[in-house]
Amino acid sequence: MNRALPKPIATKQKNMNKEKLNINNEPQITEQSKQFGFEAIVRRRNNYTINADCLDILKHLPDKSFDFTVTDPPYNLGRSYDEQYNDNRNDYRLWCEQWFSEVKRLSKYAVVFSIGLKNLNMWYAIEQPAWIYNWFKGNNMGSGSKYTNIGVWEPYLVYGELKKKLGIDGRYVPVVPQPDASFHDCPKPLKLIQNIVEDFTDEDDYILDPFAGSFTTAVACLRTGRKHFSIEQSRLYYEKGLDRTSNVSKILNNDFGLFEVST
Repeated sequence: MNRALPKPIATKQKNMNKEKLNINNEPQITEQSKQFGFEAIVRRRNNYTINADCLDILKHLPDKSFDFTVTDPPYNLGRSYDEQYNDNRNDYRLWCEQWFSEVKRLSKYAVVFSIGLKNLNMWYAIEQPAWIYNWFKGNNMGSGSKYTNIGVWEPYLVYGELKKKLGIDGRYVPVVPQPDASFHDCPKPLKLIQNIVEDFTDEDDYILDPFAGSFTTAVACLRTGRKHFSIEQSRLYYEKGLDRTSNVSKILNNDFGLFEVST
């Protein structure tokens, strides 16, 4: 069954409280909101967050809307995420092919994302990457492999063109507690994502993250002078992530844009 394009609410983060954001209810659609189309949003290249299934949004965005995609999709490991996530999909490969096709269409340059070692063969079968960027963890993490119990590295696949030659093809970043991201079951280290953002992109680049999760990519963008367009399906993660990015934005004195859509 075809789903209609979700109707948006466009607002600004400054001087807004949770009551005005309507956090506990479905977004209210106003006549003023109808004038905001996705084409106008990406043309302005402002920071936006959207609470929706990414496939419902990506297909409606214009080609080459973003400079890069940096994201961390679910690995299909059966983890206990928020109830709106299905991390045990029978159609996982087909689903990956669908969102991957969209983010390639939408990105002017590279698409960079983590896959988990378990899914490396599947992704090579979908499309061989241009490069692998390595995250060296250096501490005890479950590998998801039948061969080892401990994983000390994880691949980030790189597809598409680069704007600049990388100075390094990986980073050593241990996994450490992140109190402001503790609402998520498996947040990536902020230092790692900030390294990736800085290694691949330039200031003022517009970065798509269709699986915002803990909103670490959005935080990395705010801290490094990039713009982000973040999509998150889980209402819980969206609300917590919005609080996280809002707090960072206030510290940095950034103008943080909010864009809500109903799911």
